[in-house]
Amino acid sequence: MKYKKFLAAAMAAGFLLSAGMMTGGCGSAKQQQGQQQAMKVTTFKPFKSDTPIQREYAGSIMALQEVPVRSKVSGTVMEKYVKGGDHVTEGQPLFRLDTRTYSSSLAAAEAQVAQASATYENAKRDLARYEQLIATGAISRQAYDAQKAATESYQAVVEAAQSQAAIASDNLSDTIVTAPFTGTLSMDDVNIGTFASAGQTPLVTISSADPLYVQFDMSESEYLSLTKNKLAQEKGLKAGVLVKELSAIAGGKGGGKPDFAMAGLKDETKIDEALASVSAIVKKALG
Repeated sequence: MKYKKFLAAAMAAGFLLSAGMMTGGCGSAKQQQGQQQAMKVTTFKPFKSDTPIQREYAGSIMALQEVPVRSKVSGTVMEKYVKGGDHVTEGQPLFRLDTRTYSSSLAAAEAQVAQASATYENAKRDLARYEQLIATGAISRQAYDAQKAATESYQAVVEAAQSQAAIASDNLSDTIVTAPFTGTLSMDDVNIGTFASAGQTPLVTISSADPLYVQFDMSESEYLSLTKNKLAQEKGLKAGVLVKELSAIAGGKGGGKPDFAMAGLKDETKIDEALASVSAIVKKALG
């Protein structure tokens, strides 16, 4: 009997304890729910836009012009006015070759010019005397013609000597090697003491700096896809401009739907013909 009373009391106490725990648990859940409802969240307004498609390729920068600089005359490099990697302008001196041989050649040519000029001047003075003598009949016509021919021959010698002097002067000037155009020098410039053969030995490579091109590789399918997209964009722009122009002609306002009635096309047959003409023009524009 006492055991049954004890068991009943224990069950009652356990029931009360369970009820208290359940009550406490429900209260905690409600508090958590209230806290979750009170939390602030960040929202974004959706929008519609075009997303650019980016592609990456490995490429190399190429110059429009890239040529090796060579000297017009042969000689040993005596001076360098630049170094590899420098930016130079057209006509800027780059190297100086040995000038001794060409200076001597120019001096000899100028001496030949002076000698030939002296002979020619003397012949001209003799010819002037011969003209006075033949006028008085003191000399024969044959002697006069011979002196005249000699004078003309001496004149030709002077002109030939002057040509040789001009060549020697040009050769001396060409010992200064200049940049053929504005650009950047490569790092392959030769050292002082290098013997340069005329038109054969590259002294340095020069590349143009503006404009520059980028050369890269891509698959054939990618190239065709890019070309197709570009053509589609161009045709779309042409079609849009054409529709606006036709709308304006037909009386449309603000690029809207053409008002053929305002354009004088009240007959339905004429309207159909006009629409067919517009369709033909658009198709022709789109290729």
